[in-house]
Amino acid sequence: MDYLSRGGFTREEEEKFEEIAKEILDRGYFRYDRDRRDYLSVIEKWAEREILFYDPLELKVYGNNRLYERGMELLLDEYVYGGS
Repeated sequence: MDYLSRGGFTREEEEKFEEIAKEILDRGYFRYDRDRRDYLSVIEKWAEREILFYDPLELKVYGNNRLYERGMELLLDEYVYGGS
């Protein structure tokens, strides 16, 4: 939430991050492929902050560590799903 609240993201970029986070939480990774080229700029921004890790050999994106994945869970639960 801290990184999102600092600004610099369009609503579309925020939505793409939410999709990336959902897939990481559901599958354990986000698969990057040619159909998802428009996600690369979002992946790069979050990887620069070391929140996401992009493995270019497997074309997969992961949470950089379990702490960040837990943060994604809280973010999605609170702000996307409306809390529970």
